[in-house]
Amino acid sequence: MISRRSLQGVQVRAAVIDDIPAIVARWRASGPRTESGGALDEVKLGNHLRRAVEDRGGVVVVLVAELAGEIRGLLAAQIESPYFSNARVARVLLWWVLPGYRHGPAGIKLWLAFRRWAAARQADEIVVAVTSGEGIQRTDRLLRKLGAGLTGGNYRLPLAPTAAS
Repeated sequence: MISRRSLQGVQVRAAVIDDIPAIVARWRASGPRTESGGALDEVKLGNHLRRAVEDRGGVVVVLVAELAGEIRGLLAAQIESPYFSNARVARVLLWWVLPGYRHGPAGIKLWLAFRRWAAARQADEIVVAVTSGEGIQRTDRLLRKLGAGLTGGNYRLPLAPTAAS
């Protein structure tokens, strides 16, 4: 169980356009590796965040965690349906917290705010994949503590570039 006292000081809110340069700068300085090992494309990250922040359909959200007025983490998610059913799935697209704040109040408060957002949109379930390969055991313990259960795994097969690519 997460103690309320451990969550003090961190504030979570919906991201705004003016947050995007700070998010990109923080990511550049200490963001995670990409799944493919590719270099950070700051323009692409900024564009994705901008589209998500500007979403007016209510199916995409970007939440930021602040402490002392500085962004310490973010969680981006969307509501979607699988190809084979009409279930409403709240899928985490990106959950990132600065290294010194991981598995602490910033990540927990982001999850709790996301859970409320998903419930308000009548999602049937939340799905999160751990694709960075970093801190898998710690992330597993945190997600289990937050009520999630393991349902499978992530697999990766790097492909060599071809002449056509």
